[in-house]
Amino acid sequence: MQADLLSTEKQIFKKFIKKLKDQGYDAIVHVPCSILDTFIKYCKKENMKIITATDEGEAVAMIVGIYLAGSKSILCLSNAGIGNIINPIATLVNVFKIPIFMIMSFRGCTENDPPQHKFSGNITKDFLKKLNINTYEFPESKEKLNKINLKVENINKSKEIVCLLLKQKCKKDFHINEKRINLFIEKKQVRDSKEKLGLKVIDLRKGTKISRYETIRCFVKNLSKETVSGRTKIIDEKGIKQSRIFSKDVAFISTTGLTSRDLYKINHSSQNFYMVGSLGYASAIGLGVALYSSKKIVIFDGDGALLMKLGNLATIGHYSPKNLIHIVLNNTISESTGGQKLSSQNINFAEIALNCNYRHCIITDNNIQNTLEFIKYKEGPIFIECKINIDSKKLSPRLFLDFPNIGQNFYNFLNHFKL
Repeated sequence: MQADLLSTEKQIFKKFIKKLKDQGYDAIVHVPCSILDTFIKYCKKENMKIITATDEGEAVAMIVGIYLAGSKSILCLSNAGIGNIINPIATLVNVFKIPIFMIMSFRGCTENDPPQHKFSGNITKDFLKKLNINTYEFPESKEKLNKINLKVENINKSKEIVCLLLKQKCKKDFHINEKRINLFIEKKQVRDSKEKLGLKVIDLRKGTKISRYETIRCFVKNLSKETVSGRTKIIDEKGIKQSRIFSKDVAFISTTGLTSRDLYKINHSSQNFYMVGSLGYASAIGLGVALYSSKKIVIFDGDGALLMKLGNLATIGHYSPKNLIHIVLNNTISESTGGQKLSSQNINFAEIALNCNYRHCIITDNNIQNTLEFIKYKEGPIFIECKINIDSKKLSPRLFLDFPNIGQNFYNFLNHFKL
């Protein structure tokens, strides 16, 4: 009986994966789960890329980045971590109307499931419905498979989130994955070689700080100037025509709060993606974009946002996109929420990034010109921790924009200005 179930499941997996590949899906972004393990192995056998996230929220944000870069990927996760998707689904995916296809293992739906999965299993379907996620059971027959294929095929047009729930049909055997062991050894050797090469955090501080607004302005101006493609006219929030720098070679992704508000005010452009929710996930979106785009991808992050999702550093370092620059603006407070003190005053982010396998890590302040000169011909991922002033007297206004349109413009910029 168990052999028959496994055989049927494998046949469905093979047909479904082939159809997904025909529709342009070429990657899996997942958080490890034993129930999904067989499906993911078949995807790997079909030469689909397998990207592993540190948690479910990071995986959602990476999927968004990959989509914005013009590619299709499948989100695979367990309902055991369903709580981690609330923030990015509610305040990122639903706000920007990003289509997502996910396969979720359905734990806690049978009497034999362990107690830690019971509650999440009972609320899974209602929970997904409240997040505007269209949910279906994973197909168990050819007829049901054809119906699901049609729904998946229309996701990009309908801008929907579609989720398939996969139950564990039978017990599976597990064995040690030798490739994973070899990968660990290989990464350890990379870290050892860094020490032998004497790679370390470069301190370019000159002892003076400027505001977050001026810091962002300097980076945007100088990074765009390297490959400036001209100027473009835009209509600002007051209906006034403004001239903005436009570079087809650089994309900017800004974290939630004052950072996005400042970037909008400094140089509103289709090359910008403004985060308005999902605090901490700008770096994961940036990673997703960088893996599938040839442009230079610049992330403006904050110390508080980075503290929330330090695991993102490990993922970025592991996949090491050469075109990624990660700038963390550190004023040791949460200025967007009233200036509360953070533990970032005791953290050396650049050292953490270096140990997470970023290629070059710098600490700077009001020395942006020399910092950019230092990284000019270096490959990423590059990490820049920029010490800035607290400047709560001059706060840029909140953004009330057409965010689906902002997302679409960013998508068009990444995909219509190919390098």
